[in-house]
Amino acid sequence: MGNALTQQKAVAILILINTAITNLRLYPPTSAMISNTIDRLHQAFSAMFDEAPSLVFAESERNILICGEPLGTDDLERPQVKSFLELMLLFEIRSISFEKGLAKEEILRLLPILCKKPETVAVEGGLQKELDEARLPHVQLGKKIYIAKDENQQILASLDIRDDDIVAYLSGSHPDLDLDPQKVKEMAKDPEWATRIFQTGMTRIMEQKGKLPDVQLSTNLVRMIGILNRIVGPDDQERIALFIAKAIANLDADLASLVLTQDIGDLFGGSIFRSVVDQMDGEKFSEVIEKVRLLESDPKGGSSVSPNAGGKTTPGIYDQLMASEKGKDFQRKQKEQETREDEEKESQLRSIELEIAPLLKGDESALLNRPLMASLPEISAQLTAYGASQKADSLLACVVQGLLSKSESVRGEASATLVRMIDRLAPERQGAVVLDKTEIFLKWIRLETAATSAYEKIGRRLKDQVEEQIRQGKLADCIPVLDLFHRIAVGILEKNDTAQAMAAEIIRELASPENRELLFRHFSQGEGKNKEVAGRILGRLGENVLNQLLDILRDHDDSQERVRILNVLAEIGKPAIPVIRGRIDPDESWYFLRNLAYILGRIPSGATASALQPLLLHREEKVRQESMKSLSRAGGDERGPVLLSMLPKVDDMFKLDVVEMLGSVKYAGAVLSLVEILGTRPLIPPAIRIDLEERICAALGKIGSPEAVPVLTEICKTKGLLKRSVYPDKVRKAASLALTSIGNGR
Repeated sequence: MGNALTQQKAVAILILINTAITNLRLYPPTSAMISNTIDRLHQAFSAMFDEAPSLVFAESERNILICGEPLGTDDLERPQVKSFLELMLLFEIRSISFEKGLAKEEILRLLPILCKKPETVAVEGGLQKELDEARLPHVQLGKKIYIAKDENQQILASLDIRDDDIVAYLSGSHPDLDLDPQKVKEMAKDPEWATRIFQTGMTRIMEQKGKLPDVQLSTNLVRMIGILNRIVGPDDQERIALFIAKAIANLDADLASLVLTQDIGDLFGGSIFRSVVDQMDGEKFSEVIEKVRLLESDPKGGSSVSPNAGGKTTPGIYDQLMASEKGKDFQRKQKEQETREDEEKESQLRSIELEIAPLLKGDESALLNRPLMASLPEISAQLTAYGASQKADSLLACVVQGLLSKSESVRGEASATLVRMIDRLAPERQGAVVLDKTEIFLKWIRLETAATSAYEKIGRRLKDQVEEQIRQGKLADCIPVLDLFHRIAVGILEKNDTAQAMAAEIIRELASPENRELLFRHFSQGEGKNKEVAGRILGRLGENVLNQLLDILRDHDDSQERVRILNVLAEIGKPAIPVIRGRIDPDESWYFLRNLAYILGRIPSGATASALQPLLLHREEKVRQESMKSLSRAGGDERGPVLLSMLPKVDDMFKLDVVEMLGSVKYAGAVLSLVEILGTRPLIPPAIRIDLEERICAALGKIGSPEAVPVLTEICKTKGLLKRSVYPDKVRKAASLALTSIGNGR
């Protein structure tokens, strides 16, 4: 491919590639603009392959070579060519070849890769990896080509070539370069040249710091030193070795450690290793020796070394370092330091023990010593650091015990200090302490009257513990904490507004969608105790969860499941009443409303009776009857007023039951209304009226109010010419019995 016409065809392809990349960045892949450009590009490649089996673009000295021939200035100045050259430089593409047989589908897979940012491609594994995964058999990177310089000379141009070929080869940037060893040895006879080559290679390697792993950099550096060891003459070995050793000694501790552990002991007659050690300052040597120890004990520990990344560690380097004069001095200083630290530790432990002795003896007044309390988190951390963790635990336990003091001041100091002490512990230890001291924390929360910052922080730690227990399925362990916050939130356990608001917030957070999903799964699909406990937990998670349970109660066709929900709601007690009341809708199914009436009957409360009132007026008799049972069972002192208010509203048959219950509850407030009914004798079917009058008399007798005596006496009298009463005998008999009851009551 040596004529100008063919090169221009190649330039046209280059321009089409650049145009396609530009269009892909501007237009959707399915647009006609993209499709047309790809078609033209594929046609151009096909025409080129009619003349040559391949087309290779390479970069050399910021020029583009087309199959080994550099572009002229005019072509190189074209904007599309400049853009393509910049793309090659950004991706570090030294050559890219397209082979005959290139399919349109390969072009479609290649171009989106070239549209990506180089840093994105680097994160994803590099350009070669991207091309491999795209399955491009007719596209290659790094194919070697030759550039014609004159008739008698060729120089190698490849993916890795630079003007400084030798530096590139030595530094490991391009280890596959084909160099003439004899010629390199001749050049290395000049020590200045060898020094300069090493320095340039070192710079090249360190430019990759952060881009390549340290282990790869150290491997490249040792490779370069090894090659120099072979080509530098014996007269210059000592001088070059000293120069190399200084460079290694100046590396950071991580990289220097990796170099030392890559078997450099035999290089340059063993002088490099000794010189590196001699030229390190004490601080650097201490860092290096610790990192070497870690590398030899575990190549993964403490650095970027990985056995699979090419790192090679030689056992015994640590021992060699320690055997050096600097190593012996290091050991001596280390031992002296350890002795000083041990003495200091013993002294500090004695001082700490004296300081905390009153606390450990149970002296509650020590908890009011503010300087001491302020220092306890640090003291506890010191005890743990000195190996006295058992004493640190005892100290913590003493502070925890202060939460139960009768003195509000002591409780305040203990709780504030305890929060700081827990915060200083390791995360896993924090959770263990909260779990271990949960029972005392709960007693303190019941006892505490001040909603302090410590009160909230400990409460939230308990909340976090409950969430973790829910995730682990340890549901029974959640109940004590959850029950306490639930009782505070709904006002069963009286606290100030701040504490109640905090408890309500904790309940809201525990009722997160994730927790509810887990708990409902246990409730519906679980086995054994967890199934039952999940229901108890759900019942304490607020109004939204209660409504979910009521939805299941309404919709579920399994009677056992409904019974379980009835039991859960009944166990909740008074806090469930507002939610149940809100679900009483006359248009709901009668059996759901009957279940609501049943639940209310299991919750004795002053609010139960009024909640039952709309159900007592329901059109379905089964709902009314269940409501009457529940009112009787749980309505308390409010039964009478509710029944009396209903008396004018209920139908004639249900009045019988209402009157009977008014008598059963002995509601004196109903006497006047009952007497009025007897006196007016409402116009209702005679049979029902007689039963109603009989029950009113019986109810008045049970109530025992003297106010009923006149009307009862009047009923018992005979009237008219035939000496007959206007009341039937059964009513007169009931009135007589009522009078007897009232009389006996006096």
